[in-house]
Amino acid sequence: MKLAPIPFIFLSIISIETTIGQITWEVVNVPTVGNITDIDMGPDNDIYVIESFGEVGSIFGEDSLIRSLDNGTSWNYINVGSSGVVNDIFITSNGEYYIGAGQWGVGGYEPPGGIFYSPNGVDWEHLYNDEPGCGHIEKVYKNYQGDLLAITDMGGLYQLKAGEQTWDNLCDCDDDLCDCEYMEYIDCGCQGLYNDWNTFFGVYELKIDTLNQYYISTTRGLFKSSDKGLSWTVFELKHEIQCTEVYDNLDIIAGTSQDGIFHFNDENDVWTNIGLKGRDIRTIYSQENSILFVATLDSGVYYTNNNGNTWVQLNQGLDTTSILIMKISPSGFFYISTGSKVYKSVESFDDIYQPTYTTGIRAAKENENLNNIFSQSYPNPFSGQTNITFHLKRPQNIRLAIYNSVGQLIEILVDEYRASGSHCEIWDAGINSPGIYYYRIETEEFNDSYRLILQ
Repeated sequence: MKLAPIPFIFLSIISIETTIGQITWEVVNVPTVGNITDIDMGPDNDIYVIESFGEVGSIFGEDSLIRSLDNGTSWNYINVGSSGVVNDIFITSNGEYYIGAGQWGVGGYEPPGGIFYSPNGVDWEHLYNDEPGCGHIEKVYKNYQGDLLAITDMGGLYQLKAGEQTWDNLCDCDDDLCDCEYMEYIDCGCQGLYNDWNTFFGVYELKIDTLNQYYISTTRGLFKSSDKGLSWTVFELKHEIQCTEVYDNLDIIAGTSQDGIFHFNDENDVWTNIGLKGRDIRTIYSQENSILFVATLDSGVYYTNNNGNTWVQLNQGLDTTSILIMKISPSGFFYISTGSKVYKSVESFDDIYQPTYTTGIRAAKENENLNNIFSQSYPNPFSGQTNITFHLKRPQNIRLAIYNSVGQLIEILVDEYRASGSHCEIWDAGINSPGIYYYRIETEEFNDSYRLILQ
């Protein structure tokens, strides 16, 4: 009788657990004297802070755009021109800069407001004469196809398709009530989305996933459009949604004004509360679909690495726990705003990220690859740069390359002999357009591809 072959037994990495070290916050000496309304980062680690109603700045001293090129050590004011009150800045991964501004003026002068563009963050031009919402822009976005989107200060949502000059109202309501000449206007918001709601309806935030689907966080719930705003469906989560995070597998994390964090599983079509009930959630930021960072208006910063089973506060060094904004720079440093101050994390994400590799004994099939390689990337989704880590069981030749969504080679990061152990490579996406990319690891006995999402 022929005996079956005995499976080969070997020690292998079978799982990874991640923990986050403590973050220490320090005050960034931004020369603001007004209210900080936004923070954003460019692809070259250039940092921008917007203050409103300060004593120094652009038109009438009512607003300012302030920039740092050295991780917040020194700052200088950027002249946006006669823009009005600057409310928001949006920076694409390939270095296009947009700001949204309001028309509020003094002394009988009415600045244009609307949307402004800069190729470098310094030289600004007013883009369009036909502005949505009378030119009172609270937030501005750009999707993967080059269309601009704007949220107005009364909660409306508008879209300008690439190459066109006329804005479309995505909320299916008539803007004829707008009287720009006398500054007496009512932007009807998005009441057309849900006619049963008779109270004011406003949009807080827009998120766009890799399939170019829109998600809007509103005073009356979370809405989704799969046709670029032509039609909308509402999720069965009747809460005031202030922020969301949408994963590539269509799982959604939603932050509410007083009911905590909810997780939506697309397969089960179910919303589950995963903690922080009673907290006022203002920002959600995710890493690798497994680590969530949350900024709250009443309790500071939290993180979870187990889908909300436990939450850990990260408030060391803060003199207040009222957080309005949280962003992370391409170099991995966290920035938060309390409205009057900006704080920066002393440690970068690389400093506090602590993966623990678990090894174990498992049996390999006769034809199973004995040269398993563990790999992951962070942040992912990302803007600017991402870290790609891999662990080699033995010294060997390895090739690590980046491809676009149709399989075209973008860049080769590694093509050489490497020692055993853990390695980390940084991919700088540079001028590549937002979308889906893949990194592929190849050795003599192993090859596999992993998805990257460039925002």
